[in-house]
Amino acid sequence: MIESYIISGGTFFLFLIAHFFVFYYRRPQEPWRAVSRMAYVFFGLYTLVFYMFPFPNLFSLMADSGAAKFAAYVNGAILYIFLFFSYAQIYFLFDRGISARILVELLDAGGAMKREELRSRYNPQVLQDRRLTDMIYGGHIQEQNGEYKLSTKGSLLAKAFRWGKKILHFYPGG
Repeated sequence: MIESYIISGGTFFLFLIAHFFVFYYRRPQEPWRAVSRMAYVFFGLYTLVFYMFPFPNLFSLMADSGAAKFAAYVNGAILYIFLFFSYAQIYFLFDRGISARILVELLDAGGAMKREELRSRYNPQVLQDRRLTDMIYGGHIQEQNGEYKLSTKGSLLAKAFRWGKKILHFYPGG
């Protein structure tokens, strides 16, 4: 079973290397789509490599069966998915995190900047437009005659977010 974790972790490490080279040498037009497609390809690679390796059965309760091999595969797949979702958090922090952007702006400006300069660089309208464009691209909302409407996918996500905000007492503002 440990082999599935090693294969899964190794495959994810290869994903990170490929991601670095693709983004460093060729900036994709749709970055998140490129990341998610690469993740699917490397998940396929995990599956291929896992089933090519001999399987030492460490699941003594399952005897030497296909179920034991499948259980080991699922364990490695869960690790890969967990690693990818964890990485996605870092990716989105770099891509959309305003606090991270402001820190970089301050660093690039020599460590200090006036509030007015920061406000001029972070126009709320521009930030809102980017979010709306991202939600349209993600299929969460649709624009019709200047009005934004939730899609089915967006409605499900909105309900989940509303529930989470209520549970964590973030509701209504933030």
